[in-house]
Amino acid sequence: QMPVISVVISAHAMALIMMHPVVLERGQLR
Repeated sequence: QMPVISVVISAHAMALIMMHPVVLERGQLR
């Protein structure tokens, strides 16, 4: 079983953690 899903989830989680403060700082991009 390729651990690709695990890597994708890890990368996605890191991206969310890094982008979260930026989104809050800009007042939510949505």
